[in-house]
Amino acid sequence: AITRESLAKRQRSAELRRAEERRRAEAARLAAIERQRAKDEALRDHVQQLIAKDDLTGEDPEIRRIAVNALGKRAGTVVVMNPQTGRVYSIVNQEWGLREGFKPCSTIKLVTSIAGLNEDVIDPNDTAKISDSNQVTLTRALAYSRNQYFQIVGEQVGLDKMLTYSRRMGLGEKTGINARNEFQGQVPGADSFRAIHRISSHGDHYEVTPLQLATLASAIGNGGKLITPYIARTPNDEIKMKAKVRRQINVDREVWNQLTPGLVGAVNYGSGIKAQDPDQQVAGKTGTCIEDGRWVGLFAS
Repeated sequence: AITRESLAKRQRSAELRRAEERRRAEAARLAAIERQRAKDEALRDHVQQLIAKDDLTGEDPEIRRIAVNALGKRAGTVVVMNPQTGRVYSIVNQEWGLREGFKPCSTIKLVTSIAGLNEDVIDPNDTAKISDSNQVTLTRALAYSRNQYFQIVGEQVGLDKMLTYSRRMGLGEKTGINARNEFQGQVPGADSFRAIHRISSHGDHYEVTPLQLATLASAIGNGGKLITPYIARTPNDEIKMKAKVRRQINVDREVWNQLTPGLVGAVNYGSGIKAQDPDQQVAGKTGTCIEDGRWVGLFAS
């Protein structure tokens, strides 16, 4: 027979086991956090080493100083480019800015928006209705980076056309900058049709360099001209080199204007509010997602 005393012993033993399991789980959690912290610190140190190797020829010293300070100790890169001329004022961490491809995350919604507007999936006169279940305006969808909205748009545009617009916007090809070893990036393959939702909202199966993202944002800002970026390595370069248009992106002129309220809204009240500046109007698109187990954050402006 089970006595009251033996039952109490069993209960105490079970409580001790549970307490030990909780202790081990917490120790494992803290150890994982510490390992991740060590990896992140090592990556930040690595990026500082890469920045120290940057070629400063042709860099605008004041713009570079501001960009370096803005990046701080983060593991990242900054590209500053004139959207009208293509002049690159600074690339902080040139290895990542020119030669590494990243998942574009929600910045791909810029391409999805352009495709949706130009293919009349998004009605420019009534952008509020994409489906019966999704009646948010394009402006708010961009400002708050609404995944479902852009997934529906991408599905209705279709994979082939989405990839066509991506290539028109310069993804998957070198920008032609006068620098060595530029990476051409990657667009999804034609067999990626099952992933069209996340291709359109998260940028799955893309690899985009920060410089490519800068030329894409510049094209939106200058009315559809895909400019070849250049570094003015000498004073003569600055005088001689003129804007070189790789191609005029063939979309309706009003498309570019339709994007602007959402990009301004992202900074004024949406996902990019940390970029807000009381002294000037900023238009931009954020991107945040996970790639290879790490968080990636982007801002194209």
